[in-house]
Amino acid sequence: MSRNYLFGPFIGEAIYELSYFVGHAIYLRKKNPKNKIIVFTREEHFDFYGKYATIFIPLRLDKDLIPYKFGCDNMTAKFYDELIRQFASKYKSLMKIHDHFYPKITSYLKDIKWHYPRNEVNFDFMTRPYNKIIASDILGDADNIILSDLSGNCTYVNEHFLLPTSYFFRLLDIDKKITSIYGILIEAIKCCKYVHADIDSVVGRLAMLMKIPLITQREFLDVQYLNPINPYNSIVVGCEKLEDGIKYLEETYENNI
Repeated sequence: MSRNYLFGPFIGEAIYELSYFVGHAIYLRKKNPKNKIIVFTREEHFDFYGKYATIFIPLRLDKDLIPYKFGCDNMTAKFYDELIRQFASKYKSLMKIHDHFYPKITSYLKDIKWHYPRNEVNFDFMTRPYNKIIASDILGDADNIILSDLSGNCTYVNEHFLLPTSYFFRLLDIDKKITSIYGILIEAIKCCKYVHADIDSVVGRLAMLMKIPLITQREFLDVQYLNPINPYNSIVVGCEKLEDGIKYLEETYENNI
């Protein structure tokens, strides 16, 4: 029996939506492909859900509303509650809604991190088709690719091609109706050998969720902090120098990565 689920509105930072809600949406759709997943979020976040979403509702917010954690600076609780009410009301008039998932930022639950059990999340991302085409054009025939948040130039490091994420955000001119920067990044990460980013960046989180070894510049990694945001126990290495991280991964895991 199919069920209908609402997700959103998501007004906060991308990393909070990605880490705490997207995996459950994908899980529900994979559990039963006939389930309907209706998502209310920013257009640039659509490809976190990709082909698993049944309906996308674009969330358009004023530029003065700055995303912060699960919420948004300068947005009143009344306005946010009204967004929720209108979204729920529209679809409840069209179909039976079995559950509605969104951050309860106007209640005493506002600071709770919405972790779902590990057996109720799935991050098998399937973005819309054009993302893969664009990512393939960018990467070309390059081997041993490292996507980096922490470098500004394309270069080679220890026989690995280092590609900065700044290229994606600053230089790509895309049709936002059929693709997104995050969607292209997801497809690019799938082709990477390693990712070089902080654990609290979107790219770093994507690497962990996609089981791509992550090299960070943190000298100390807090296991208690890392555990809930790394549900697959993906490889994370803390090294001040990228070269040291590459060397460690090559020597420790050899051909197992």
